[in-house]
Order: sequence, then C-alpha cells, then structure tokens
Amino acid sequence: MGKRFIPTERWDSPAYCSLSAETKALWQYIWDRCDCAGVIEFSPTFAQFFINGTEDISANLEKLEMLGWVESLDAEKLFVPGMVPFQNGRLSLKSPAHKPIIKKIEEHRLCNRLSNSLPLEYQYSTSNSNSNSNSVSKSKPTPKKFVPPTPAEAQAYAATIDYQLDGDSFVNSYAQKGWMVGKSKMKDWKAAVRNWKTNGWGKASPSRSAPVRLPNGLTPRQQREKERHAKAV
Repeated sequence: MGKRFIPTERWDSPAYCSLSAETKALWQYIWDRCDCAGVIEFSPTFAQFFINGTEDISANLEKLEMLGWVESLDAEKLFVPGMVPFQNGRLSLKSPAHKPIIKKIEEHRLCNRLSNSLPLEYQYSTSNSNSNSNSVSKSKPTPKKFVPPTPAEAQAYAATIDYQLDGDSFVNSYAQKGWMVGKSKMKDWKAAVRNWKTNGWGKASPSRSAPVRLPNGLTPRQQREKERHAKAV
C-alpha cells in the first residue's frame, strides 16, 4: 500500500481529541487501510481484531460518520472523502503517479464526489441522475460548423455597421469559390463583410438596394437612435 501522509494537526482538533482511544484507533485503521481513492472494504470483525477493541465498533464508526470523516458507499465499503485532496491536491494527467488514482476514482464511481481533485481538463457526465454511473472523459470542444449566409443576412449585418452591401454580390463572390478564402475554408463571414466595408467592395447602389429593416419595422440606424433616446430619458 506504500507510504502515506498523516495530518499531524489532528491533535489540535477538539473533535479528534474528544474521541475515545478505540475510536481514534479505528480512524487510523481506516485511514491506513483504504486505497488511493479513499475506499476500504470494511469488515467490522477484522477492524475489531486489528485495533484490539472491546467497544461497540458500530457506535465508534457512527461517530466518525457524524464528523464527516467517513461515508458508507454500500454495505461493505467505506469512503474517506478527505484522503485524495489531502494526499494529492489537484490530480494531473501529466503525473504518472496520479493516473492509477484517477483510474481508481472511476472504478469506484466517485467522480462527482471528488470533482475538485480531478484534473481541470476533465468533465463529469451526470446526465442520468437515476443511475449510479459516473463517467470521466476528456473535454473536447466541438468546432463550430460554418454556415454560409443568405444575401439578406449578409446585407442585414452590413446595415448594422453602416454599410450598404449588395448581398447578392457578396454571397455569389464566395459561393463560386466554395466559400474558400485563399486555400482555407471561410470561418467568419461577418469578418469578411467588415473587410469588404474597409476596402469599399460590393457597395449597393441606392436604386438596387431597399433599406434593411428590423423585425420592428425600423432601420438599424433608427433603432440605434431610439435606444440612445431611451437612455437619455
């Protein structure tokens, strides 16, 4: 089982000092015998034998549970919630010593209870709250899929930056190239609209372009003036 740190400041704790000698021995037995994830297959008979106790071991165990030092996982297993945080702090995927600890946490389904000790790059799936399963998986952000705009969408966005864009010219210009910019696929068509404004490309003539209106019937410029007036009042 290897070496293990011991919280020496426990002797300054009134709660610890108030325990009987056998309860202290039971706590030390659980702390020493649990695995790296803080779980022990607990047998009252074996525990009583090892600590050479005569007191009611169930009552002593209940005292430790009331203090929050021990939790029951099932009829045969106990869990020490403070073990992993005290021994290891924040676990790291880059540490070979931490990998078996993470694996044990997964095996015991303790990912939620020890979420503050698991690596930051992990996410915890608890979508099924009625099941006892807790899965750990690396968080992989999903790339946002590029969706080409319609001429009306391009023209509407251009209006919000005070630019009268010919939406058809903009869309057709890139559609014929497969929405490629050089050798790369376009990622942000709004940035392309802003670039067109900077270079003065695709400017719509007044005769071809009707004012773009928002759902409330106002043009973007009228909407901004309305908002400024509301703030002033």
